[in-house]
Amino acid sequence: MITIEVGGVDIMREKGSLHIRKAIEERATADFTIVDEPGTASYVKGQLVDIISDLGTLFAGFIQTVHRVRAPNSTVMFHSITCIGNVYLADKRLAGESYTAQTAGFIADDLFDKYLAPEGVTIGPPIQAGPTIAEMVINYAPVSEALIKLAEFSGFIWDINDAKELFFGARDTTAAPFILDKSNINRFSPSSTQSAYQYRNRQYLRGGRAVTVLQTENMIGDGQMTAFALGYPIAKEPDSIKVAAAVQTMGPKGVDTVKQVYWAKSDPIINFATPPGNGVAIEVKYYGEYDILVMREDAAAIAARQAIEGGTGITEAMDDEPSLASKDAALAAALAKLDKYGIIGELFSCETFTYGLEPAQLVTIDYPEYGLNNAELLIESVEISEYAPDTPLFTIKAILGPEQGDWSKLFGRLARMKDEVLDRLNVGKDQVLIIVSNHAGEVEVSEAVTETVYACEVCDVTTICGPGIIVC
Repeated sequence: MITIEVGGVDIMREKGSLHIRKAIEERATADFTIVDEPGTASYVKGQLVDIISDLGTLFAGFIQTVHRVRAPNSTVMFHSITCIGNVYLADKRLAGESYTAQTAGFIADDLFDKYLAPEGVTIGPPIQAGPTIAEMVINYAPVSEALIKLAEFSGFIWDINDAKELFFGARDTTAAPFILDKSNINRFSPSSTQSAYQYRNRQYLRGGRAVTVLQTENMIGDGQMTAFALGYPIAKEPDSIKVAAAVQTMGPKGVDTVKQVYWAKSDPIINFATPPGNGVAIEVKYYGEYDILVMREDAAAIAARQAIEGGTGITEAMDDEPSLASKDAALAAALAKLDKYGIIGELFSCETFTYGLEPAQLVTIDYPEYGLNNAELLIESVEISEYAPDTPLFTIKAILGPEQGDWSKLFGRLARMKDEVLDRLNVGKDQVLIIVSNHAGEVEVSEAVTETVYACEVCDVTTICGPGIIVC
């Protein structure tokens, strides 16, 4: 028996309309059509949805969209419902946070405490520590985006499951509750696909900009030139600029107007308000910045491909990681990409009626016909449909190698990988974070009033001490 509750109320669904999809690093979704015979029901975005079978919970989440169609010459209304899983709770909250020298797990736990716990989320398995991140700025970005960034750089996965439990940890943390073999795999359903999804054995990685050591450059004025080019774009305000050994005042270009020298970040040109004299010595001490481009390769993998393909055996890929601000971090990220994408993966698909498998579980598969002899594969996705009324059918995709993903994931994915110590993660549009907060307080206002009474004596009921005008 499968029941669907919307806002805690059982609904009648159209036969065969139920479809649920769950996948690693993607939002769980569910679709079904409600048959509203009186045509009076109303469903709105954000209503709670629970899909339950006799076996257990199949899906829990929130309505995302509602499409209504009325049957001709009838009161019956069909409501086509699309739902999103509990990750929605992290999508709808914006985080404004800054961290220095903290582990990925510490940051995830802090985001949980501040943003997810108030939404009713709890922690499932303990949050794992992961690598240390030297600096992370989350500039009013969705909490889900911050967790995606953290997980991808850590080599972790994250999710908020049907029970509203946050998971943040390694891919091999959770074991499947049973083995998949001929006893529970539908007879004609298995298939295997070998895939070189994003395969590479030589990895180029373009990082952000690294900062040089302190540079000292010397120039000579000619009495006319005001603009002088430095060897590197400027990373931050110069340590000092001297003309004839006299320290000059400095200010950002376009901001200050009463300085002797003007500079701008990422600009190699400094401008003097007044040209230094002819033959006068100019000294500039500053920190520059330069573009990071690194390359790592796997010689053994190249040799193996060469033996199969001929030629060089080299398969190259270029990725951009603009948040990496040191060469060492970029080299480590490039190596992590080789570890992940430097193997020929395999995707095993099958169907089962047995309940209990979820994405990110490690499942043991014993199916010798496909070369799987008690092999451990990672469940990439689980799709649920109705094989017959009230009989859920589970379509399982399990992988050896990098996850395949779908088109939405392919285009939305940031592909950020791990490093033992990451230099910087920026989530949002800027590295400068302004924290906005509400503060409760009391303001007491008082006023002192001194009263002065000006009174005139009333001598008669019709006149005031005579017919004259008296000003009091």
